[in-house]
Formats: sequence, C-alpha cells, structure tokens
Amino acid sequence: MEGILRRLTALLIALLTFAASEGAVIVSEGTTVFVNGAKVIRFTQPRDNFLPNELVVLTANRLQTDGLAGLRIVPGKPDFQIVNRKGTLAVATVEEAKAQGTTPAGLAQEWVRALREAFRTPALKVPDSLPLVAIGKSTAVSIKGPLASVATVTAADPDVLSVSRTSWGVLISGLRPGETTLKVIATGYTKKLSVSVRPLAAKIPETLIAKVTGKPAQPGTIRTAIDRALKESLERVPESRLKFEIGYIPAVVPGGSAQVNVKVDVRATGTVPVSETVRVTVQNIGLETRSDDELWYSNNPERVKSFGPLFAAILEPKKSARLLYHHLNDSGAPLILRTSAINNSDEPVTVHLIPGDAPPLGDPVQAGFRAGEQFLRGIAYESGQVVTIPPRSTLPISFRRLKPGQTGSGLCSIRHLEGAQPLLFRTDAFPPFEVEPRWMPALASNTPWHEVGTPEIRPWDRGQYTLSKEIFPNPIRTENVSYRVGARWSVVRVGQKAIGNVAEGSKLDGNFGVSYVVNVTIENPLETSAKVEIVYEASAGYSAGVFLVDRKPVSYDRIKAKEEKRLAVFTLRPNEKREVRIDTLPLSGSSYPATLTIRPAQR
Repeated sequence: MEGILRRLTALLIALLTFAASEGAVIVSEGTTVFVNGAKVIRFTQPRDNFLPNELVVLTANRLQTDGLAGLRIVPGKPDFQIVNRKGTLAVATVEEAKAQGTTPAGLAQEWVRALREAFRTPALKVPDSLPLVAIGKSTAVSIKGPLASVATVTAADPDVLSVSRTSWGVLISGLRPGETTLKVIATGYTKKLSVSVRPLAAKIPETLIAKVTGKPAQPGTIRTAIDRALKESLERVPESRLKFEIGYIPAVVPGGSAQVNVKVDVRATGTVPVSETVRVTVQNIGLETRSDDELWYSNNPERVKSFGPLFAAILEPKKSARLLYHHLNDSGAPLILRTSAINNSDEPVTVHLIPGDAPPLGDPVQAGFRAGEQFLRGIAYESGQVVTIPPRSTLPISFRRLKPGQTGSGLCSIRHLEGAQPLLFRTDAFPPFEVEPRWMPALASNTPWHEVGTPEIRPWDRGQYTLSKEIFPNPIRTENVSYRVGARWSVVRVGQKAIGNVAEGSKLDGNFGVSYVVNVTIENPLETSAKVEIVYEASAGYSAGVFLVDRKPVSYDRIKAKEEKRLAVFTLRPNEKREVRIDTLPLSGSSYPATLTIRPAQR
C-alpha cells in the first residue's frame, strides 16, 4: 500500500509546473525534466526502487527549492552524482549511462551543461523595444519562453493599436497615429513597451507596368520608364524621399515584356519607412517605324533678353514632330525656361516621347552636345516612352532655371498616338518665380514629367502666343556614298544643304536637329589587305559631334576648328566589300557644315 500511495503522489506532482528560484520555470513531464522549456535531464532506468517518471519528480522538486545553488558533480565508483545545496538532484548510474550511449561521467557532465544553459534562458523573452508601427500594417512581436502561452498581452489604448495572439507571440496593427503602451503580463512578470503608430511613407501597388518602345528598348529608356511608373503609382506622403535601385535590365523587343526587380526605399519625417523589392513589368508596345513629319525649331531668338513666349506649334492627331529648343539667357537675370505640351480639351491624349534634355550649361556647344547625345541613341533604336495627358492638363517636357549666360537645350520626338484632339506645344521664358516644393526635383530632371506627372492647366499655360514659322517638313537626310581603295577619297557634307519650308519661304541653315543617315559602301579591289578610316572634321568652327557607327556610339564633346576625329577604322581583306551605316545630326551650338571623309587610314 505504501508503494502505491508513493506512486500516486509522484504522478500528481508530475502534473504541476514549479516556479523555481532564480525565476526559472521547471516542469516534470513523463520521464524528462524541463527548465524554461528546455530538456535538461531524462531518465530511462529505475533507481533505488523509483521508476523513471518518479525520479524526474524528485529532481524537479529539488531544483524548485534551490535551483543551481551549490551545483556540482560528485564522482563515485562507478556512479556519478549531481548535487546542489538541497542534496542529490540526479545520479548518472552505469545502467543509465549505458542506455543513453555514454559513460556515467559523460552523462553527468551533459546534465550539468544542460542545467546551466537552461537556467540562463529566461522564462519569458520579450523584445526590449519595438519599431515604429504602420497604420493598417501588422507587425510581429515574438514572445518566447515557457510562460509565453499563459502571458496576457494588451494595448493601453485599443483605439491606437490592436493586438492578436499567435502561436509564436502577437501581431500588433496600427489603427490611427498616436502613442500607446504594449503590456505583457505573466505570473511574477510584467513588462511595458512603448509603441508609436505612424502612417506609412508610401503605399506600393501590387502591380507596376512601365510602357516603352524600341527595337529593342534601350536600358536608359527602360530606367526612365520605371522611374516614371514608380513616381506615378506610389501613394507617397508629401515631401517624402524616394530612392530606388534597378537590378538587371534585359533587352525587351517589340511586343515583348520582361520583369525587372527594383529595390524601393521611401522615407519621410513622422512616417514608417517603406523598403521593398518590387517587380515591375516592362512592356514594349512595338510601334511601327515612322520618321518625324516635321522639325520644330525653337531658337528664335537664340539669345533671350526678356521674358515671354518663344515658340508655339500645334500637333495634330496621328502626326509626329521633332522639337528642338536652344536658348541662351541674355537677360541679365535668372529665368525659367519651360517647354510643355498642353491638352486644353475634354479628352485624354496619348503621346510617344523620345527625349534628350541637357542641364543648364555656360557653354552652348556643350549644352547642344549633351542633349543630342541622349536623343540620337533614342531615335536610332526608336526607344521611347508612352505618356497619357489627361483632359485640361499639361506635360512638362523641359523645366530649367537658367542663370545669366547659361543655355537650355534639348530635342524631343513627339508622336500623337491616341485621342481625337490636337496638342499645343510651347516654349516660354518666365521670371524666376518661387517654385512649388513638388516642382523642385523637376528643375534637375531631363524628364520633368516623372517628378510632377501631368498637372492641371495653369493660367500661364493659356497665355497669349503666336504660332511659329520655323517649322520644317521631313527632318531626315539620307546620303549614299561609296569608296574604292586606291580611288579618290569620298566625302559627305553634314549641314550644308539646308532643308526648307516652301510655304513660308524659309530654310534651316546648318540643318540643326536633322537626322543624317549615311550609308557607306567600301570596296578593296587589291590583292592585299587595306585599312580604311572614316573621319569627321569640324570644317566651320568649334563643335561637338555624336554618331552611331553600325549602331555603336561614338562621340566627341570638343572638336577644334578644322580638327579631325576618327569615327572608325576597318581592315578589308583582298576583294572584300563592306557596308557601313553612320547616324548623326547637327548639334545646337556647334558650327556647320562639317565633313565626313572615307579614305585610307592615315595612321
């Protein structure tokens, strides 16, 4: 009878959880002792008339009283004891050690190690602080330890923060901006954590689409299209700071699409920062090849001495134009040079843009060079962006603040794609007004519509204007030239034969902004190899030059008068014939005519 009572008592004790000294939670379950949720001692063999499940109750009881006070190993022959100040906690017998695949000494050492490590683990582990919590977003708070399942977690102000339990802690969600306290309470344990609830700096949509064109679309075009898609689609708080890093950009052929990973980071004072990787779908809509119908020449006056309208033209539905603007601030004071498309109708209009816009520069040649270099690559690959201008809205194509003596220069191909209404394009010189904060980034951008979108028409967009006469049809020249090794050198004069407007009786001296496609045929009739070069001479004065030689870019930002620059050199095998294509255009600020020469290599 005494043995039965002893066993019943042991079973009842085994169901209890002991609150140990040193703040540990000690549990005997089955044949194992747990301290703070960790297994520390397991018995498989009976000892001194006690079964394994009874031994664990005795060990747990003694740990509950004095914990690890005086903990040590007492070696014996052959058994090893583990004792504390209360007495014997456990005995590593030969039989127990053999059952667990070790020696009495090894088993005793393992038990002591497990005990010390478990007592160092807190009974309830809660973070010391919490990050900002976003409105409408859930934040996971990990609560671990043996007391986690019985702990209560509440918000001091449930109107600011909601709390829901999970198997591993809690989820807290912001309800409205404010400050509150998260309370974690368990037996003998209380902790309060300060919580700040703030709005997100931005909301990122699940899908983002950037539409481009090109054969294929060029990486620069794709980058700017992604930039625009992000800035248009993200719901950001005012004055937030957007940074993004675009990963690998694949080639996107007409009619194709690709996924591009973009690391997005948005921050603003008083908000929860947003940092995510977004997958942007880049779609190449595959427009048919088509040259610009007209060249619009915004260069009269070239030297701007006062504020006012400088240029205006109408783009009819389904038509295309190439706008060149090049103006030097000669007013003696700062001014703002703005070029924009204005949709003053009740219907949206969709356009295709290939831009090339230079920052304000003191050297007109460099300004024209920077703009032309961007533009030539775009038109050569027909690589551009598609933008929809809403009703009664504007599209800022260029928006620059010019100091006295600085030049604003750019080129933009515009194609009217969708909509039944025409668009007004105008270039104006404004006094240096105080720019709205959201427009400030546009002053430093070569695609200002990325920064401000397509804002509603303002009074100055409706200001008086006169349609300009500097409009020239068919801004493209194709030159076919051949060179035979041993024969006379072949030359092409760039900018010499001016295009004109018959209706207005005007012509464009220098052909600034006109596309030149030079198709060169080179033949080597000799029985030996021969080297042939193509050089460019600034025949009329100080210039710059941008070229594509068989689609490979070549550029020179400074060419002295009469100086030659080599564009390419070829080694032709005996009796070899080669076709070479050169794309170029006369640059604003440079001097023309200039000369392309095909001849034997001089060095």
